[in-house]
Amino acid sequence: MNRTPHDANRVIGEKIYQLRHSLNLTQQELAERMGISVTFLSEIENGHKSMSVDTLVKLSKSLHVSLDSIVFGQDPESDMQKDVVSMMSALPLEYNESILLIAREFTRLNQERIKKS
Repeated sequence: MNRTPHDANRVIGEKIYQLRHSLNLTQQELAERMGISVTFLSEIENGHKSMSVDTLVKLSKSLHVSLDSIVFGQDPESDMQKDVVSMMSALPLEYNESILLIAREFTRLNQERIKKS
C-alpha cells in the first residue's frame, strides 16, 4: 500500500506529539525553542502541514532525537533498552543494582541539561 504525503504528515505529526509529551513540553515551549509559531507546530502535529528540512533539523535538536526517529519512526532508544535489559538479565543482582544507580544518575543529569536548554 502506498502512503500519500498526507499519511506521512500524520505519522510524523503523531511522532512529534508523542516526543513533545515525553519531555513534558507544551506546544508553546517547543515552538519557542524552534522559532516557529504555535499555530504552525499544531498544524504539523495534526498532520495538516509538512515542514522544511531546516524546520525538521530544528525540531530534532529541540526534542533531542535523531532525524530518522522522527521521519522513519525508528526508535533506536527502544532497541537499546531491549539490549540493556537482555544484558542485565545475565548479570548477578549486585551488578544490576550498581548499573541501576549509575543509570539513575545519568537520567538526573540529562533532565537537568534539558531544563537548561
